[in-house]
Amino acid sequence: MEQVWERLETEAFTAEREWCVEGIPVLTAAVSLPRPVGPQTRTLRRIRRYYRAQAGAFLRYCQRQLLPMAAEAYRAARGQSAPALSAGGVDVLRHLQRRGLLEPLYPVLGADGERPAPAAPLG
Repeated sequence: MEQVWERLETEAFTAEREWCVEGIPVLTAAVSLPRPVGPQTRTLRRIRRYYRAQAGAFLRYCQRQLLPMAAEAYRAARGQSAPALSAGGVDVLRHLQRRGLLEPLYPVLGADGERPAPAAPLG
């Protein structure tokens, strides 16, 4: 017969997971639950298994429900950002310079060989 517990000592158990889209972290989930400490008894194993199952359920929820929303938000934000780097680094630098967001160390010349006129500052 198992002993009757007068108190249950616990320590924190943390489960963490990070999901990436195209190498960029878009969602991080962490859950902290109690984990009983003490002698290996059937009761403690059941309690540990219960909390591990709850942590797993939370992480599955994040992956199935929240990850698609986070990935969609990432793609939308990426689509609305400045010109893509695939357009060429010089084009990106010109875009930033025209908007007054970048003060170049060396002037970027236009197609005609002339330095473009400075853009009005934002704001």
